[in-house]
Amino acid sequence: MGTWKQMGHMVQIYHVGWTPGGIPGVPTSVRFVFTETLAVSNDRNSYDGTVDQTFYDAPVGGNVVAHCSSTTRATRISVNQSVDQPNAAAIK
Repeated sequence: MGTWKQMGHMVQIYHVGWTPGGIPGVPTSVRFVFTETLAVSNDRNSYDGTVDQTFYDAPVGGNVVAHCSSTTRATRISVNQSVDQPNAAAIK
């Protein structure tokens, strides 16, 4: 479940969810909040941004049990990827 908001070339994403089996070190149900802020390139074929995810012990008091932050980058690939760049998927 979540939402997103576009502001020009920026996109903000907010998702919440549950991990019923917990996470390593916290075997009970865990609630998480995932946020992402992305800057989309002018040609709309790539983006860069930040990712933040916080895990809470649920249904206990909602204490933070894990947190991670990172950066993200993506480039759109063509539907015709194998025609445009036939060796792009090859493992070197």
